[in-house]
Amino acid sequence: MQTVKAADREQWKLLRLGFITASDAAVICGASPYKSELQLFYEKLGHDIETRETEAMLWGTILEEPICNEVAKRLGCNVEPWPQDTIVLNPNCDWQSCTPDALIDGGQRILQVKTTSSYNADYAEQLPLHYEVQVQHELLVTKAEAAVIAILIGGQKLVMKDVLPNPDFHEWLTHKELQFKQRVAAANPPTPDGSESARRTLNQLFSDKYPDPVILEGDTGVDALDIDNHLQAVKKQITDLNAKKELLEQELLQLMNGREAVLLPSGVKYTYLETTRAGYTVGPSTYRSFRRSKSK
Repeated sequence: MQTVKAADREQWKLLRLGFITASDAAVICGASPYKSELQLFYEKLGHDIETRETEAMLWGTILEEPICNEVAKRLGCNVEPWPQDTIVLNPNCDWQSCTPDALIDGGQRILQVKTTSSYNADYAEQLPLHYEVQVQHELLVTKAEAAVIAILIGGQKLVMKDVLPNPDFHEWLTHKELQFKQRVAAANPPTPDGSESARRTLNQLFSDKYPDPVILEGDTGVDALDIDNHLQAVKKQITDLNAKKELLEQELLQLMNGREAVLLPSGVKYTYLETTRAGYTVGPSTYRSFRRSKSK
């Protein structure tokens, strides 16, 4: 394998900015539930987009070694953790890289280790798309014959899935990644996607060094006017819909005729119950909450 070894983990992070990595692949395909293409774009340009390590991420790292050991035991094969300061490069396309979790039987197969909560129990039946894309990118880079994804679900159930290389997908993926690479080189940002990641990214681009307004001119000004008009129309729709929602709720409350709970012929249940909110910095308050539920 063609590799690049970093001096430490921090240098490894910096080196990765110059490549398209396996985790980047899922973002570029729009499959990542955690990061937007906009955030990835600005990270590649050197912006430090603030992201915090969650408790789940911490335990995912801690549990990686024992999961590898259990995979070796269950498969009856040699599993060798890959040094996490060493980047593998695609020999045919040296801007594509990955850092596998481990090699199986000397690299004939690669291992990707994941941990997830019990809320994702369905991963045992169907791999999520971002896992699939990440592993296909690693297969493309390493040229391994196959991959194994080992997922620890809820800290209690280990599921293993085999993944074979998909040459047609590799061709499409390389095209998508190249387009993104060229976008970064041209400093041409993608449009936001409405995600929390995109909002966080845009927030960090702003600075109090430029407090005075400037006139947006040319195509930028025209685009901004179009967006503003659309935004105001959407806000009006929201206002109108909120007013309609309030009217419909009042009509239902009137039909309830003072009862705190009613059942519709469809089995839908409506309640209008008192709730008391405890007082902390402000005094306690009591209000009614209007709720809709489906009876069992």
